[in-house]
Amino acid sequence: MYNRFLNTFGYQIQSEDWNLSFLSHPNYPDITAISETLDIFNVENIIAEVPRDLLDDLPDTFIALIVYNSKPENVLITKGTSWKIRMIFTDNTQKKMTKDQFLELWTGVLLSIDYNPRSGEQKKNTFRISKNNAKYVLGAISLLLFISLNYSIKNFSAISSI
Repeated sequence: MYNRFLNTFGYQIQSEDWNLSFLSHPNYPDITAISETLDIFNVENIIAEVPRDLLDDLPDTFIALIVYNSKPENVLITKGTSWKIRMIFTDNTQKKMTKDQFLELWTGVLLSIDYNPRSGEQKKNTFRISKNNAKYVLGAISLLLFISLNYSIKNFSAISSI
């Protein structure tokens, strides 16, 4: 689970090295042990407790502290489409659930890292137009096209624009 998490963000840490540091940590398996092990490997990370209603604003991949079968557990979270969330447990078993089901288990505590700045596999930010704003973007493009066509005509006047 932890290697998958690190690989997602462009970090390559040998499993043996990770296990040696993480499993021997005095706070193992607490989420602080993960954070301090990441510090050993110079991976900047943050542990935060966030309001559960901000789930949509969080990164698509993070480690969450949940209460599952009456015990705390760290799981890798991958947010998918149509309100589906995939949880990967430390034993690499996976479970998919809805956002509401996840929120019932989640304590609000998460650990997140940023992309490795030295990795060539860093995701590029792309400009996306949401479906809600597409009509405004198309309207603005149409208006600009109309104005530019009117300026290109030698006999431009307000009447020709109307």
